[in-house]
Amino acid sequence: MKVKYFMLSAFLAILALFLCIWDLSAQSSAGAQAAELLQPNRQGAWLDSITFSEQSDIEQAVYQLKTNELDLYAYPLADSTIFQDVLEDPDLTQTESYGSYNELTFNPYGPTFYDGRLNPFSVAKIREAMNWLVDRDKIVQEIYGGLAVPLYTSITIPSADFERFNSTIQALEAAYAYDFSQAEATITTEMVALGATLVNGK
Repeated sequence: MKVKYFMLSAFLAILALFLCIWDLSAQSSAGAQAAELLQPNRQGAWLDSITFSEQSDIEQAVYQLKTNELDLYAYPLADSTIFQDVLEDPDLTQTESYGSYNELTFNPYGPTFYDGRLNPFSVAKIREAMNWLVDRDKIVQEIYGGLAVPLYTSITIPSADFERFNSTIQALEAAYAYDFSQAEATITTEMVALGATLVNGK
């Protein structure tokens, strides 16, 4: 019986050793295959050194890119005129990135503050009416020069949730599109209900 147990133990030990060797071989092979797959997609050469420099003037930075004084300018470009210059230059390339967003935040406290002043934004319908009053598209074109996207929810475009809830977001965009007349009517009704009067358009 001892011989059988010894033979079984020896067999299991050899099997375990074989599996370890096979596993390492498989990992090595998989690593080589991964490296081969990645290799064709890599662009440019390996760098021996990288030199960083500060350039706070975007116009100057673009000029340095054109004259090969800079290889990369990794900073947002918000000037639409300079951006158009970059687009029209065949030797320059750019990538899009999604940064922060700007918003209007209202204080809902009220209807009056501690000092007795009326706070119209304490009324939910007035806060809602601000969506019709603010022309997001005009802001995008005139202030941002087209370098922005109107946003109607806190869900940003590059997120998975934007695609997941796209039909709901589109419905909200349609419901709260710019409509000055609707905003004016709603705000007037609610302000009168608060006891305000319209005098000389104010």
